[in-house]
Amino acid sequence: MSRQIARSLGLALLAAGLLVLGSFFPVRAAESPFKGTWRVMLQYPDQDVALALVEITHRLESIEVLFPGPLFGDVKAEKISTVGKALHFQLEGINSSPLSGQQILCVFYPPDSKDKEILGTVELHGQRYLAKMEPSETKELEARVAVVASPDKEEYQKAMREEDTKAKEKALQDLLKEAKGTALNYDVDLELLNLQATDGKDAKEIGALADKIIKLASAYGPEMHAEALNKVARRILQSGKLTSLAVEKARMAEKMLSKSDSAMFQVAVLKTLATALKKANDTKDQKELAERIEKLEVALDEDFLKNSLPIKPQPYEGRKSHSQRLVVVELFTGSECGPCVATDLAYDAAIQSFKPEDVTFMQYHLHVPGPDALANPDSVERAAFYSVGGTPSLYINGNEWPPNAGTRDKTKRDYDPLRKRIGQNLEDEPEASLKISAKKIKDGQYEVQAQVADLEQASKSMRLHFALVEDVVRYPGGNGQRLHHFVVREFPGGPQGFVLDESTAKFGVKINIPELRKKLNVYLQNCNERKRFPIDDRPLDLKNLKVVAFIQDNDFKEIKQAAQIRLDDVK
Repeated sequence: MSRQIARSLGLALLAAGLLVLGSFFPVRAAESPFKGTWRVMLQYPDQDVALALVEITHRLESIEVLFPGPLFGDVKAEKISTVGKALHFQLEGINSSPLSGQQILCVFYPPDSKDKEILGTVELHGQRYLAKMEPSETKELEARVAVVASPDKEEYQKAMREEDTKAKEKALQDLLKEAKGTALNYDVDLELLNLQATDGKDAKEIGALADKIIKLASAYGPEMHAEALNKVARRILQSGKLTSLAVEKARMAEKMLSKSDSAMFQVAVLKTLATALKKANDTKDQKELAERIEKLEVALDEDFLKNSLPIKPQPYEGRKSHSQRLVVVELFTGSECGPCVATDLAYDAAIQSFKPEDVTFMQYHLHVPGPDALANPDSVERAAFYSVGGTPSLYINGNEWPPNAGTRDKTKRDYDPLRKRIGQNLEDEPEASLKISAKKIKDGQYEVQAQVADLEQASKSMRLHFALVEDVVRYPGGNGQRLHHFVVREFPGGPQGFVLDESTAKFGVKINIPELRKKLNVYLQNCNERKRFPIDDRPLDLKNLKVVAFIQDNDFKEIKQAAQIRLDDVK
């Protein structure tokens, strides 16, 4: 008995000793699958582009950006965390980066086995992209791996340019037989989904293709799974058919939303569902959805206004002369135009520098480089009047001001000379007297009258123009500009204006807001780019409006004087 007790005691002491030894020689935790040096790659259908070369520590305490990628410039890694097995971090633009102050959200999941690529999702401006992290043996980002073109790049681009739908579908189908890139397959299948749904293919066949797309995306994680569901629902809605299938996929996307999802992405998913339900004549959840969307939108607006400008606008010191000239600043831009951002922001900053009684700002949107839901026929005609060759283009009192295309880090470069030139124009004496008045006929309808006097150079080329301008329009375009200021909605009386061949004249126009809303809706439905407006996201509130009247020499383009009136103030 005593021997057995001694043995038990010995085992106990041995176990205790092992525990003590363990406290001096701790067992090493399993190495993180994310430890190492990686190229964070954004996967487009025709190429992979490095966002950054990063080094991740064993305990995920830090992610050091060794080299920024060629697409966005200098970035740093912030907000590193793990959720379940997923690694979350944020690449934020710094210094003179085009993304200065903006964030790229990254989520990656550990691979099934070592030495495999790590798949995940990158989100920018609320849109999610397929992404991967590739192991790097060097700590430098070599040019040959920073941008890697797909071997099917030319065939893909050629197929996407095809205008005939039957020929396009065949070209895409042929491409899929040889294509090996996941992102290319994903994009091609989405395009085929829309083409085949529009063509009236069987719902079962379309459903199978939709499920194929969703399965492919889900390999990149639940974030991309939700993105694919949303995209599939949008493409089906775009076809105008199979609404019940669109509702099914949109509801699935909505159920996958979580509080950790960005507000932009949540809005995108909820808008898709709201549109699908509307097309299905299902009013059950419409009110609740509208309230959820608006709450998110307002928060996004506030954040944009707080953080959008990378510079601090300087208030104008005031005129040195007694000039009464109202300076007219006209900007031609596009919500899909990345190189327009610097000028857009310089324009926004100038608005904060000058008082409304000194300067009136007008912004025209064009379908450059992609379709723009803020464009309208009168804006297009106004661009033709100036022979605008591209965006951004800017005019001060009808004289072209040469802005340089650039990203947000170039805002100050454009703002400083713009502010100076506007100030110089404020010292010029007007070459006519112009007064404007308005009368409200009934809700949404007005009569506006402008009176010209003391016109120094009356002629057939001298014209009086009226422009209807909306203070702020919410439309999150592809270039990240969420709010657009003083957008021209139409030229009442026509873009050609009224001939001023006498020094004194009076002209009037009628404005009908409900009719204009219908007209703009038809334009967006039927313009050549209509395939890009499948969702009821057309910014047609037409609120907080003003009318700008201005006298312009249509031959030499110079604006002689302007006047403006707010319709909200009209009784």
